Amino acid sequence: MMRIYFKQLHSLQRALLFVLFAQLFTLTMMAEEVFVDGIKYDIVKKAKQATVIANSYSGDVVIPSSVMYDNVEYSVTAIGNTAFIYCWGLRSVTIPNSIISIGFAAFYGCSALTSVIIPESVISIGSSVFTGCKNLTSVTIPNSVTSIVSVAFSGCSGLTSVTIPNSVTNIEHGAFSGCSGLTSVTIPNSVTSIGSSAFSGCSGLTSLTIGNSVTSIQDNAFANCGELMNVYCLATNVPTAVSTAFDGSYPEYITLHVPEEAVENYRSTAPWSSFGTILPLPLVGDANGNGEVEIGDVTSVLTLMATPEATGYDNKAADANGNGEIEIGDVTTILTIMAGN
Repeated sequence: MMRIYFKQLHSLQRALLFVLFAQLFTLTMMAEEVFVDGIKYDIVKKAKQATVIANSYSGDVVIPSSVMYDNVEYSVTAIGNTAFIYCWGLRSVTIPNSIISIGFAAFYGCSALTSVIIPESVISIGSSVFTGCKNLTSVTIPNSVTSIVSVAFSGCSGLTSVTIPNSVTNIEHGAFSGCSGLTSVTIPNSVTSIGSSAFSGCSGLTSLTIGNSVTSIQDNAFANCGELMNVYCLATNVPTAVSTAFDGSYPEYITLHVPEEAVENYRSTAPWSSFGTILPLPLVGDANGNGEVEIGDVTSVLTLMATPEATGYDNKAADANGNGEIEIGDVTTILTIMAGN
């Protein structure tokens, strides 16, 4: 069959095919697996680049930004597919700013891993990258990342906080499914779509904020979040949501907070209409709750910054820029609102 197939190929096609085979063969010949200071790399001599590859790792691993091999320096630019998969004894890993990509299932099943800081240099993260890292309690996602890929943090039951940066536009299928330790999630205004089962099974989730740019919410996105009490949807235009988006989360007992001008639209649009209570959002920036945005709200935000547990303030309104945190950017936003008024 192979001989007949080649005869049928046009001569130019055959030539291109042989060139491709030759390039692949050359790349294979240039790549070499080496060990340096306990870490295994695949080095490409021509590019002087190194990729961390699979080995049995444990303890605290520090990935260097470059390695020396045979008196040649190689820049460490990637963590390869399944590089640390099932490294049950891995406690921590330090990722340098030279890394631009982290491959598929790179840390899959690293059950002892407790925290990870992904540097701003990383622009590509593979699916299932931290799946099953049940003791991972916090993760920092850089502003260079534009998508939270499918099942990236699925089964990270110990994860108690996650900050999704404003660079992210898409949260894919199952990205945070089974993250039962999360109690509050803020989806930033940059996100436009939330994939199927993205936060399903987040059984500890009590508060959810959906940014104002979300237009699409897929099936089971927030299913089986049985403790969910408050959903804040900032979108004036009612997002299109599949009927099963909140299945098993008992929306009839959840309070939905939406922009005042959109309350009636949410009440008449499924599945939003299934929420037990639908209320207008508090006035953005009205941190002291007096019905106006004025200088007293700046003082209130500064108080909350200094004493986060302070009572008598509207924390949701104080988060004027909608990033899920009360910080100096909210003061700037309040001042902008005041100037506009």
